[in-house]
Amino acid sequence: MDIKYNSHDDQITYEKYLEFSHKWLSKCFEWLKDDGRFCLNIPLDKNKGGQQSIGADFTTLAKKIGYKYHSTIIWNEGNISRRTAWGSWLSASAPYVIAPVELIIVLYKKNWRKNGKKISDITKSEFIAWTNGVWTFNGQSKKGAGGHPAPFPVELPKRCKIVRSEIN
Repeated sequence: MDIKYNSHDDQITYEKYLEFSHKWLSKCFEWLKDDGRFCLNIPLDKNKGGQQSIGADFTTLAKKIGYKYHSTIIWNEGNISRRTAWGSWLSASAPYVIAPVELIIVLYKKNWRKNGKKISDITKSEFIAWTNGVWTFNGQSKKGAGGHPAPFPVELPKRCKIVRSEIN
């Protein structure tokens, strides 16, 4: 992914990145309960260092591990300020398409339906909005995340947690 971490060299081939990801996705699957759910925030694709369909590749990888696919949420960050790679400027010779979105791939282990009857702490308006397959809210700046090279807003895990879990 070529993210500039302080203590980790992230400049590896895409093939090595998928091998590395297979390891941690397998561990997560191992730890997941039978009715456990897993939301994976991943880029739709990338063009730096070569075109790659990250979202499709990770969905395929997860299914090979044993995850069952439930859905994909498109997170519309609306941020194209990072755009610097046009491919070919004002030319049809090799333009790049840049989508200012990321994906949340929603997976589960064995059973999508939760066992038993527990309470959900989600409001009606949250449920209606958050079961929509497109979420639109701003991303997180590196500065606002203490300089972390791969920031995300708290809103992202909050929605994933509340709409897909129950309280005791």
